[in-house]
Amino acid sequence: MKQLLRITLIATLLLAVAAPSYATHYCIVVSKQISPYHAAHVGIVEVLGDKAVRFDLGGQREHGGDVVDAILKEGCDVVIPIGSLALDVVRLQIRDKLIVYTMVASPPASLEGAPNVAGINIEAPPGPFLEVIKKMLPNATRVGIVYNPAYAAAYVAQAQKIAQRYGIELVTRTISSMKMLPNAVSDLVPRSDVLLMVPDPTSSNRKAFEYMLLESARKRIPLVGLSKKHVRDGALFSFALDYSDIGKRSGEMAQMASGSIAAAKAYKPRLNTVLIINEKTAKRLGLHIDPSLLKQAAKIYK
Repeated sequence: MKQLLRITLIATLLLAVAAPSYATHYCIVVSKQISPYHAAHVGIVEVLGDKAVRFDLGGQREHGGDVVDAILKEGCDVVIPIGSLALDVVRLQIRDKLIVYTMVASPPASLEGAPNVAGINIEAPPGPFLEVIKKMLPNATRVGIVYNPAYAAAYVAQAQKIAQRYGIELVTRTISSMKMLPNAVSDLVPRSDVLLMVPDPTSSNRKAFEYMLLESARKRIPLVGLSKKHVRDGALFSFALDYSDIGKRSGEMAQMASGSIAAAKAYKPRLNTVLIINEKTAKRLGLHIDPSLLKQAAKIYK
């Protein structure tokens, strides 16, 4: 009997060693071919390696069905959509897999309670913006913000708390559609010393930016943007994100999700940001920028 038990134990151990360990399989879905998404993809692959398979939507929502079919055929455990389009396609058509999104500025509020979804929002926190406003515009006490509460209520609430530390009053107007933006901006401009854009697809899309930039130039009120492109095109300053770093953090979150979605949801990485300044805009507005801020800036448009 002892000999039989010994043989059985040895056989069990040999099988355990010989059996391949289970490896999580990841599917990356890229919304379209733009450099920020590419950088994020590179960062994700740096963490996940050959465990990640890539699919592309090519900017076309109608390709979603084919991509979803391919993902299901691939048998991925965790799906990683890069960008809003990929997130929309994945969350609406895939219900039984873990989803870890990235490079999304304003995800739907409904995702907060989704049991299988976690992700990283690409938005610089309001604190650094308000800090630089106070340093760059020491006499500014009223900061105007237009936003859609459906997307940016939590962000603006956070900004309200931080603004008090700097003796800044936030003057806000809410909108629910782009059609409401002109009236809201016209109402804000005479009541504000500076306009601050916030991450919200209604008030920070390209058309909204162009309108706010035009009105701020007419009234000689600084506009603080949300991206390097905004600053390049005339906003006074903004903070740019390191998209490759965001990809790495997303890869780490995907690894956590494969073990525990709760751990992934709790993961709040600190995102690397760099200051971008448009010195030409500052001169046009008659502003003197503190040399310490110019030294801090990663990019200065002159």
